[in-house]
Amino acid sequence: MQDLSRGQTDRVDGVSKPQSRLGMASFSASISIAVSFILLLLVAGFVESRTPGGVASTELEARFIGLVAVGLFALDILAFILGVIGLFQRDRQKIFPILGTALSGIILAIMLAIVMIGLYIS
Repeated sequence: MQDLSRGQTDRVDGVSKPQSRLGMASFSASISIAVSFILLLLVAGFVESRTPGGVASTELEARFIGLVAVGLFALDILAFILGVIGLFQRDRQKIFPILGTALSGIILAIMLAIVMIGLYIS
């Protein structure tokens, strides 16, 4: 049996702890959502810049962009919840749940900040 007092927290009874599948799902979903959100912002900027006078909120493009943003927000909440659940799994490594929860929390904060700025401006 190995000495666990040296800070080896990823081994139990000499066997490596498996990765948390919920944590991996949270992390991969958070990365996908971050990339999708950046692409959505680029598309929204392109649509806004090519329309003289800006895009009205009643146009189809604006509604589609808003619908995709709400969907990404909902998926990011799900990724955050998966990460938190992964943090409480016993006998699992915690790196992916920590990364997934942190990344999805940052993305949620950025999305909420953009909404607040938009509400303040209009």
